[in-house]
Amino acid sequence: MSSSEPEFNNAREYSSLEEVMNTLLTANGKSFRELDKTGRALTGGNKGSLGQIIEESVLKYAINSDAEPDIRIGGTSYELKVTPLKHIKKGKQTSAKERLVIDIINYLALADETDFESSKMWDKARNIILVYYYDDRTDKKKELRIDCRVLASYLMAYEADDLVTIKNDWHIIRDKVVSGHADSLSESDTDYLAACTKGANAKQLRKAPAPADSSSPTIFAKQRAFSLKASYMTAIARKLLNQKDEAARLPIPREQTINQYVAAKIAPYVGRSNKDIATELQVTALPTAKSYNSSLTLAMLGTSRSSISAIEQFSKANINQFKSVTIYPNGLPKEHMSFPAITDEQWEEWANPRYRMGTVIRA
Repeated sequence: MSSSEPEFNNAREYSSLEEVMNTLLTANGKSFRELDKTGRALTGGNKGSLGQIIEESVLKYAINSDAEPDIRIGGTSYELKVTPLKHIKKGKQTSAKERLVIDIINYLALADETDFESSKMWDKARNIILVYYYDDRTDKKKELRIDCRVLASYLMAYEADDLVTIKNDWHIIRDKVVSGHADSLSESDTDYLAACTKGANAKQLRKAPAPADSSSPTIFAKQRAFSLKASYMTAIARKLLNQKDEAARLPIPREQTINQYVAAKIAPYVGRSNKDIATELQVTALPTAKSYNSSLTLAMLGTSRSSISAIEQFSKANINQFKSVTIYPNGLPKEHMSFPAITDEQWEEWANPRYRMGTVIRA
């Protein structure tokens, strides 16, 4: 830490995006400890302090907890997000280490919003400057986060079809809140944008609209935040870092979500036999092969890839396998279907009557 603190740009206003990005460029390759000029590194070095170091010691503006944007350039607002990456597959690939949290959800205010474009969430997520660093620490007691080094900074961009899916995700979350079921929100409800739990523990609750048939106008729901899923941020990071990615993109029209695209591509084959479909689409996998139904589905979606995980849009949504179900004429399934293991956190949430769907806690 230097003997003199930086002179702050209290207005958080800059002349151009180029000025901001060039300033951030000076941090590349340096540890957060080296960058710190205000002593933030001495107060624990948690994830929040890393962002504060970039704000105070690099961009030289005072940290804020208000609703105002981090950075203003003319009439455009930008949010700054300092976020970690990690190496996977023996260092050959990069992955986002965590989801990207956008903003805490105010359930009552969200219920009053009707348009995605003018929503508080999109106001925060529209223009995001990402500051990346690798966090590959193996011994977190001996290796401190503040000694991680800044990798690079980028302006985040959204693919057109991604934005349609994100908009749809927002409406799914918003509609569930409006219906009075904020207490049953789950990250599995959506594809790219999620309502993740946010808070030190499950006891942090917020008021939310109650169901229409409730005697009380509000319920309490676990505090959550809008966030972009780690799987989505992994794809974003690899693209920004120009890392080789074998994933193929489905030609999803810009007005369609992933689900709408899949439904539209599968619809022409409904009611037809597997053999008929395989012949038409020239699927060479044998009907006895374990991957037969998966190969059929991929062919119907219009891709020659052999795995769903090799498709960018599915990878972003953390969808990594197909589940096909054979139904007998009487409507019963041929066999049981397995599901992923349930985490302790999920069991705790579902077992707690405070969070059960339809349970109303009076405000």
